[in-house]
Amino acid sequence: MPRLTPQRREAQRQRIVDAARTAMLRDGLQATSMARVIEESGLSAGAIYGYFASKDELVVAVAVEVIRTRLASMAALAEERPVPHPAAALGAFVGQLPQGREAALVLDIWASTAHHEALRERTGAVFAEVSQGALTYLEAWFTHGRGLTPAAAATEARRALPALLALGQGFIVQSTLLGTPSPEDFRAAVEALWPTPEETPDGE
Repeated sequence: MPRLTPQRREAQRQRIVDAARTAMLRDGLQATSMARVIEESGLSAGAIYGYFASKDELVVAVAVEVIRTRLASMAALAEERPVPHPAAALGAFVGQLPQGREAALVLDIWASTAHHEALRERTGAVFAEVSQGALTYLEAWFTHGRGLTPAAAATEARRALPALLALGQGFIVQSTLLGTPSPEDFRAAVEALWPTPEETPDGE
Protein backbone atom coordinates (compact mmCIF):
# COMPACT_ATOMS: atom_id res chain seq x y z
CA MET A 1 0.00 0.00 0.00
CA PRO A 2 1.51 3.37 -1.00
CA ARG A 3 2.55 5.67 1.82
CA LEU A 4 0.36 8.72 2.32
CA THR A 5 1.88 12.09 1.57
CA PRO A 6 1.90 14.68 4.40
CA GLN A 7 -0.84 16.58 2.59
CA ARG A 8 -2.95 13.46 2.27
CA ARG A 9 -2.41 12.58 5.92
CA GLU A 10 -3.51 16.04 6.99
CA ALA A 11 -6.60 15.82 4.78
CA GLN A 12 -7.43 12.42 6.28
CA ARG A 13 -6.98 13.76 9.81
CA GLN A 14 -9.22 16.73 9.04
CA ARG A 15 -11.86 14.38 7.67
CA ILE A 16 -11.89 12.53 11.00
CA VAL A 17 -12.06 15.76 13.03
CA ASP A 18 -14.91 17.03 10.85
CA ALA A 19 -16.79 13.77 11.35
CA ALA A 20 -16.29 13.93 15.11
CA ARG A 21 -17.43 17.53 15.20
CA THR A 22 -20.55 16.71 13.18
CA ALA A 23 -21.42 13.81 15.49
CA MET A 24 -20.78 15.83 18.65
CA LEU A 25 -22.86 18.77 17.43
CA ARG A 26 -25.71 16.46 16.48
CA ASP A 27 -25.69 14.00 19.38
CA GLY A 28 -23.83 15.78 22.17
CA LEU A 29 -20.43 14.96 23.58
CA GLN A 30 -21.44 12.15 25.92
CA ALA A 31 -23.46 10.28 23.29
CA THR A 32 -20.70 10.45 20.70
CA SER A 33 -18.65 7.27 20.73
CA MET A 34 -15.68 6.31 18.60
CA ALA A 35 -18.04 3.94 16.78
CA ARG A 36 -20.24 6.88 15.78
CA VAL A 37 -17.22 8.83 14.57
CA ILE A 38 -16.11 5.84 12.52
CA GLU A 39 -19.59 5.58 11.00
CA GLU A 40 -19.79 9.33 10.33
CA SER A 41 -16.36 9.47 8.68
CA GLY A 42 -16.83 6.42 6.48
CA LEU A 43 -13.32 5.29 7.39
CA SER A 44 -12.17 2.10 9.05
CA ALA A 45 -11.50 1.80 12.76
CA GLY A 46 -7.84 1.28 11.97
CA ALA A 47 -7.72 4.54 10.04
CA ILE A 48 -9.31 6.45 12.92
CA TYR A 49 -7.05 5.00 15.59
CA GLY A 50 -4.05 5.66 13.41
CA TYR A 51 -4.62 9.36 14.11
CA PHE A 52 -6.43 9.42 17.45
CA ALA A 53 -5.82 6.89 20.20
CA SER A 54 -8.93 7.82 22.17
CA LYS A 55 -12.08 9.89 22.25
CA ASP A 56 -10.29 12.36 24.53
CA GLU A 57 -7.79 13.15 21.79
CA LEU A 58 -10.67 13.74 19.38
CA VAL A 59 -12.40 16.04 21.87
CA VAL A 60 -9.27 18.18 22.08
CA ALA A 61 -9.03 18.32 18.28
CA VAL A 62 -12.67 19.39 18.01
CA ALA A 63 -12.21 21.98 20.75
CA VAL A 64 -9.35 23.43 18.73
CA GLU A 65 -11.57 23.56 15.64
CA VAL A 66 -14.44 25.25 17.46
CA ILE A 67 -12.42 27.73 19.50
CA ARG A 68 -9.01 28.41 17.98
CA THR A 69 -10.39 29.72 14.68
CA ARG A 70 -12.06 32.53 16.65
CA LEU A 71 -9.09 33.51 18.78
CA ALA A 72 -7.52 36.12 16.53
CA SER A 73 -10.18 38.77 17.16
CA MET A 74 -9.20 39.82 20.70
CA ALA A 75 -5.46 39.97 20.05
CA ALA A 76 -6.11 41.86 16.81
CA LEU A 77 -7.92 44.57 18.78
CA ALA A 78 -4.63 45.30 20.54
CA GLU A 79 -3.25 46.57 17.23
CA GLU A 80 -6.02 49.14 16.68
CA ARG A 81 -5.46 52.82 17.49
CA PRO A 82 -7.09 53.99 19.56
CA VAL A 83 -7.37 50.66 21.33
CA PRO A 84 -11.11 49.94 21.75
CA HIS A 85 -12.62 50.34 25.22
CA PRO A 86 -13.21 46.97 26.94
CA ALA A 87 -16.97 47.25 26.43
CA ALA A 88 -16.49 47.60 22.68
CA ALA A 89 -13.79 44.92 22.65
CA LEU A 90 -16.05 42.46 24.46
CA GLY A 91 -18.88 43.24 22.07
CA ALA A 92 -16.64 42.42 19.12
CA PHE A 93 -15.22 39.35 20.83
CA VAL A 94 -18.51 37.70 21.78
CA GLY A 95 -19.67 38.09 18.20
CA GLN A 96 -16.93 35.63 17.29
CA LEU A 97 -17.63 33.16 20.11
CA PRO A 98 -19.36 29.84 19.45
CA GLN A 99 -23.14 30.07 19.47
CA GLY A 100 -26.04 27.65 19.12
CA ARG A 101 -24.97 24.01 18.97
CA GLU A 102 -21.30 24.95 18.94
CA ALA A 103 -21.74 26.82 22.21
CA ALA A 104 -23.60 23.83 23.66
CA LEU A 105 -20.64 21.65 22.68
CA VAL A 106 -18.26 24.02 24.45
CA LEU A 107 -20.38 23.67 27.60
CA ASP A 108 -20.28 19.89 27.20
CA ILE A 109 -16.49 20.02 27.01
CA TRP A 110 -16.27 22.31 30.06
CA ALA A 111 -18.51 19.97 32.04
CA SER A 112 -16.44 16.95 31.08
CA THR A 113 -13.17 18.59 32.08
CA ALA A 114 -14.55 19.23 35.56
CA HIS A 115 -14.54 15.47 36.22
CA HIS A 116 -11.77 14.31 33.89
CA GLU A 117 -8.29 15.51 34.81
CA ALA A 118 -6.55 14.15 31.70
CA LEU A 119 -9.05 15.87 29.43
CA ARG A 120 -8.74 19.07 31.46
CA GLU A 121 -4.99 19.06 30.94
CA ARG A 122 -5.33 18.51 27.20
CA THR A 123 -7.96 21.18 26.64
CA GLY A 124 -6.16 23.58 28.97
CA ALA A 125 -3.75 24.58 26.23
CA VAL A 126 -6.64 25.57 23.96
CA PHE A 127 -8.24 27.78 26.59
CA ALA A 128 -4.84 29.18 27.52
CA GLU A 129 -4.70 30.64 24.02
CA VAL A 130 -7.95 32.47 24.70
CA SER A 131 -6.41 33.90 27.86
CA GLN A 132 -3.26 34.99 26.07
CA GLY A 133 -5.21 36.84 23.38
CA ALA A 134 -7.27 38.63 26.02
CA LEU A 135 -4.13 39.48 28.00
CA THR A 136 -2.49 40.97 24.91
CA TYR A 137 -5.53 43.18 24.38
CA LEU A 138 -5.68 44.29 28.02
CA GLU A 139 -1.99 45.21 28.08
CA ALA A 140 -2.56 47.39 25.01
CA TRP A 141 -5.68 48.96 26.56
CA PHE A 142 -3.96 49.88 29.81
CA THR A 143 -0.93 51.20 27.91
CA HIS A 144 -2.69 53.23 25.22
CA GLY A 145 -6.17 53.67 26.69
CA ARG A 146 -5.12 54.47 30.24
CA GLY A 147 -1.64 55.85 29.63
CA LEU A 148 0.15 53.42 31.96
CA THR A 149 3.75 52.38 31.58
CA PRO A 150 4.23 48.95 29.96
CA ALA A 151 5.18 47.41 33.31
CA ALA A 152 2.16 48.88 35.11
CA ALA A 153 -0.09 47.95 32.18
CA ALA A 154 1.09 44.33 32.36
CA THR A 155 0.29 44.22 36.08
CA GLU A 156 -3.18 45.70 35.63
CA ALA A 157 -3.87 43.42 32.67
CA ARG A 158 -3.17 40.33 34.76
CA ARG A 159 -5.48 41.65 37.50
CA ALA A 160 -8.32 42.37 35.06
CA LEU A 161 -7.97 39.19 32.98
CA PRO A 162 -10.18 36.88 35.11
CA ALA A 163 -13.10 39.34 34.96
CA LEU A 164 -12.80 39.82 31.21
CA LEU A 165 -12.71 36.07 30.60
CA ALA A 166 -15.64 35.51 32.97
CA LEU A 167 -17.79 37.92 30.97
CA GLY A 168 -17.03 36.05 27.76
CA GLN A 169 -17.70 32.69 29.39
CA GLY A 170 -20.89 34.06 30.90
CA PHE A 171 -22.12 35.06 27.46
CA ILE A 172 -21.64 31.50 26.20
CA VAL A 173 -23.51 30.07 29.19
CA GLN A 174 -26.43 32.53 29.06
CA SER A 175 -26.87 32.45 25.29
CA THR A 176 -26.83 28.63 25.32
CA LEU A 177 -29.03 27.94 28.33
CA LEU A 178 -31.40 30.91 28.08
CA GLY A 179 -31.24 31.81 24.40
CA THR A 180 -30.29 35.38 25.28
CA PRO A 181 -28.60 37.79 25.06
CA SER A 182 -27.59 38.40 21.46
CA PRO A 183 -24.04 39.72 20.92
CA GLU A 184 -25.53 43.19 20.38
CA ASP A 185 -27.57 43.07 23.58
CA PHE A 186 -24.57 41.77 25.49
CA ARG A 187 -22.43 44.66 24.32
CA ALA A 188 -25.15 47.11 25.38
CA ALA A 189 -25.30 45.44 28.80
CA VAL A 190 -21.53 45.70 29.26
CA GLU A 191 -21.60 49.36 28.20
CA ALA A 192 -24.34 50.04 30.77
CA LEU A 193 -22.18 48.45 33.45
CA TRP A 194 -18.91 49.88 32.15
CA PRO A 195 -19.65 53.16 30.30
CA THR A 196 -17.32 54.11 27.48
CA PRO A 197 -15.58 57.43 28.20
CA GLU A 198 -15.82 60.08 25.52
CA GLU A 199 -12.08 60.59 25.57
CA THR A 200 -9.05 58.46 26.39
CA PRO A 201 -5.37 59.46 26.54
CA ASP A 202 -4.96 58.38 22.92
CA GLY A 203 -8.01 60.34 21.85
CA GLU A 204 -7.19 63.67 23.44
